[in-house]
Amino acid sequence: MLPVSPQADSKRGNLTRLAIELPLLLASGFKSKSELAKHFGCDKKTIKRLVDELSFHYRITEEKRGREVFYGFADGYTFRPPALKPAEVAALWLAQKAVLMDGSSPRWPLSQDGRSLLEKLRATLPPALAAHLGELAAVYGTALIPAKDYTPHVETLNQVLTAAIRKQRIEIEYVSLGSQRPKTRHYDPYGLYFDPNGGTLKTFGYDSRRRGIVTLAVDHMRRVTLLEERFTLPPDFTSVQSYLERYHFNGFFGTPVRVRLRFFGVTSQVFRERQHHVTQRIVNYTPATRGRPETVDIEMTVARGRGLERFILSWLPEVEVLAPAALRQRIEACCTGRARVLPPSAYRPQPPVAVNERA
Repeated sequence: MLPVSPQADSKRGNLTRLAIELPLLLASGFKSKSELAKHFGCDKKTIKRLVDELSFHYRITEEKRGREVFYGFADGYTFRPPALKPAEVAALWLAQKAVLMDGSSPRWPLSQDGRSLLEKLRATLPPALAAHLGELAAVYGTALIPAKDYTPHVETLNQVLTAAIRKQRIEIEYVSLGSQRPKTRHYDPYGLYFDPNGGTLKTFGYDSRRRGIVTLAVDHMRRVTLLEERFTLPPDFTSVQSYLERYHFNGFFGTPVRVRLRFFGVTSQVFRERQHHVTQRIVNYTPATRGRPETVDIEMTVARGRGLERFILSWLPEVEVLAPAALRQRIEACCTGRARVLPPSAYRPQPPVAVNERA
């Protein structure tokens, strides 16, 4: 009989925690669906769904014994969890602390999983190293604090994650900021990410209503249904992170544009020392002279749009747009109050960046 998980009082087990622990349980022998459901505090349908997903990665077999279904690893298959060195465990533990995935904020959807992960990691360390990590954790931190409460949206998050992994189209009811009425749309979720602009969890992908790549906030989704249709990723998509670096900047998506900016005085020192984007590079530097402040010219290729414009405006009056000319005119219009607000569709990536097909 399996011991009941300390988190079994939750109505639905979190899929992330199940995916980590279930292979470890099956490594000791076959377990019934009822045992696993009781251990994780979820229903049998959740166990079945998770086993089906894990079967793509592990050789899990299903046996029916009377009215009960049992799961275990196939004959000849041995599950071997990774053998981590103490230093590697320590690095993982500290990284979790630093990015606040450890449950420091109960509003984070993976807070319980983060806490249990850190407890397990810490228990494997020598006492002296564990004590040293406690000292490090007291002086490490992050300014990326989740402001919203995402605990009611864990199931939505799991469904979007499943769809992104399977490349499966979803139908959603979504409430936008400009409307209080939910609208139905088909959506191809490419991935999820944490946006520090407002501390929000977002997904990005192809939207049937707007006919382009858009971002959607997880907490604005009212219903998510997985469809039997599949989608293909854009040709230049290799990973979520690389795609964000190219098409996302300062909270907004847009097609890439190469910009050249000149900064003056103390702000020029900021941009000589700090990297605001992976493509940022210094192309010219002029030391200060009598009557003229020092300047630094930087160049970077980032997503165009309101995120870029707000970034530049936040550094006024110690910034000048050198190129492109259209961006310079846009910033000048903002400064004189002549600029009008452009819709996101004016900036967002359009096909053929996104390629969408039915299975």
